[in-house]
Amino acid sequence: MDYAEIRTFYNTLEDEESRFVFRHRLNYLFTGDRKFLYDMTADSNRLFHPAKIIRNIKHLLENANQFTQGAIIYSMGENTANCLKQLNDKNIKVIAICDLLYQQWQPDGYMGSPVISPEELVKNDEYRKCAVVMSNAVWQQVNTDTLITHGFSSDNIFVIEGQYNFTNYPYKPSYFQQDFINLYDNETYVDVGCYTGDTIKQFFDACKGKYKKIYGFEPHPVNFKTTNETVKRLGLQNVHILPNGAWSSEGEFAFISEYGDAAKAGGARIMDHGDMHIKTTTIDKALGDENVTFIKMDIEGAELEALKGAENTIKRCKPKLAICIYHKPEDIVEIPMYLFSIMPDYRFYLRHHNFIWKDGNQTHDTVLYAK
Repeated sequence: MDYAEIRTFYNTLEDEESRFVFRHRLNYLFTGDRKFLYDMTADSNRLFHPAKIIRNIKHLLENANQFTQGAIIYSMGENTANCLKQLNDKNIKVIAICDLLYQQWQPDGYMGSPVISPEELVKNDEYRKCAVVMSNAVWQQVNTDTLITHGFSSDNIFVIEGQYNFTNYPYKPSYFQQDFINLYDNETYVDVGCYTGDTIKQFFDACKGKYKKIYGFEPHPVNFKTTNETVKRLGLQNVHILPNGAWSSEGEFAFISEYGDAAKAGGARIMDHGDMHIKTTTIDKALGDENVTFIKMDIEGAELEALKGAENTIKRCKPKLAICIYHKPEDIVEIPMYLFSIMPDYRFYLRHHNFIWKDGNQTHDTVLYAK
């Protein structure tokens, strides 16, 4: 390991936030102490991402004319009827009430309002334009965090009791929503590790439906099928999903189809003694002379090998990169140094994305960006 080269890379990182993340990840690599990951999240919020405020319902009621799209009440409980009355008194139309036990209120709804599931709330883009009132004081912060994780604006969410501060950093979507990432109308996007097609949808939304081509690599048979269903449901054109893993060579590898208590199929990976086998190819071979403009990789520790199989494409096209470097502690050194060695004129950024799952567990996802 060339430590002088590591220092050179560190000093060429584009901003202090990137260098901050790099230092904390190095400490985790050397010590194995996850404290450095938790400190990285908390301190980066404090240092680089000023707090915002989730406001009280009083602000909504006093500014009713700003929320002409109506409101949604989140969580059924003892305060629901009171929330309905307050909103109706201010002529704020209640579009729906959202509750985990929504089925108990079908088909009649509650006091004239339909009752929907949390899944329906986050999937319907029209609901994001509405005000959302948290009517359960006990769960208001958890439910608010969940909505922000799914892209709801903090400006549209109101709590029934008090107010609280949060930072938008942990919830800012990975890959396409960074200030330093610019998307153009003619992008050729490569999604390495499609999972369910969720990041293809994120890309489609970020570029407002204007792109040239989309390629995907997804070796998990269930995820491959789901990704194609997502593509069909969205009506996307010029999309090519390959049932292969991306690697440094063509071959066949043992593959575990479910990994981790929470991730399951989302954590599937190449691993000895897996329950199935997958075929791999290289990005260079699969894409040929395609003019690639953006590559995203989230493939559970296979990122370095996949990058080696994309070396010619990277050198030829210099695409924007969003590469996950958190699956192995050593990724913080090996992946940046490999890219730095083949394309030293890239501009590199590191960002840490602390995501909250539905069950309340957190992930500690660090992404290397290059442009």
